[in-house]
Amino acid sequence: MEGPEALCPDLLRTIDACGDPVFVADERWTILHWNKSAEAAFGRAAADVLGQRCFDVIAGIDDAGREVCRVHCEKWALARRGARIHNFDVRGMPARDKYLNVSILPITDATGKPVALAHLVRNVSRTKRLEQFVREIATDAEDVLTSHVGNGTIHEPSPIHLTSRELEVLDLLAHGAGSSTIAERLGVSPHTVHNHIAVMLNKLGVHSRAEAVAYAFEHHLA
Repeated sequence: MEGPEALCPDLLRTIDACGDPVFVADERWTILHWNKSAEAAFGRAAADVLGQRCFDVIAGIDDAGREVCRVHCEKWALARRGARIHNFDVRGMPARDKYLNVSILPITDATGKPVALAHLVRNVSRTKRLEQFVREIATDAEDVLTSHVGNGTIHEPSPIHLTSRELEVLDLLAHGAGSSTIAERLGVSPHTVHNHIAVMLNKLGVHSRAEAVAYAFEHHLA
């Protein structure tokens, strides 16, 4: 990707006409385009963010405070594989006091190769808080039912069998943890963590941690 000038002018006009915030980032996570709605939503002019890394600007986190927007984002691994990229929620800047739903649309060249990712952002704070309220009620109701009829919770089977420890490692990887952090969290040695990761990569049929994380998000394992 050479830069913003490589983006199709018609595409840029469409993005600029969108009422929702939209920004475009290349495979180096560099922001190439930032529409007027993004300026209004984030309180930052395009001139201030163009050329910056998207994970530094958005700095999205999940409910547990773990980084969602980070270097080596798994969304690019999904795009390169041609896999569907599911929308996701983050608490983003400027104050991380609002929930944002992000949909990612790959922008491809004439050969179908993804060259940039357009991020469509919506403020879903009200919906998110309502979901949390409903989830709390549902959890309470499930506890009551379980006490009467036993544990009726149904878990979707994993597409590939991973042990509970391998699933723990995969979840930690998906949320940005490195080998040393995983070892500390699980109370094992870094060597053991490397062994778990090697076995897990082999089971999933992937060649890197980024691909494993992409697989986890694609199959709702993280």
